[in-house]
Amino acid sequence: MIGQFFSALISPVTKIADKMILDKDKYAEIQLRKIELDHESRNKLLEITTTPKTDATVKLLIAFRDIVLPLLRPVGGAIMALFGMYCVNEGIEIPSEMQAVLFGAFPMWGLSRHVNKQTELKG
Repeated sequence: MIGQFFSALISPVTKIADKMILDKDKYAEIQLRKIELDHESRNKLLEITTTPKTDATVKLLIAFRDIVLPLLRPVGGAIMALFGMYCVNEGIEIPSEMQAVLFGAFPMWGLSRHVNKQTELKG
């Protein structure tokens, strides 16, 4: 809740800063401050104590966002590739388009992650 508030407050400022600031050092300083505010808001969320159920839910949601969601792409790609290998080994006929999708899923995860990282670095 607090993290979303800070993100909603800071995001428009950094988007405007992308267009207005030509100084790369100042831009890097603003990006660093944005990361620091996100880190501070996450720590505040973890430190706030209310009811035990609410605290546990907040911690589980933060863990889900930080651990489970980033793993969905590589695990899904690996499962698809393994299923493709299983079909080939067992002699199950699947169309060539489906084979391309299944065997290309895991390498495409790497490309997708690379593009995502580059987008995050830009802003």
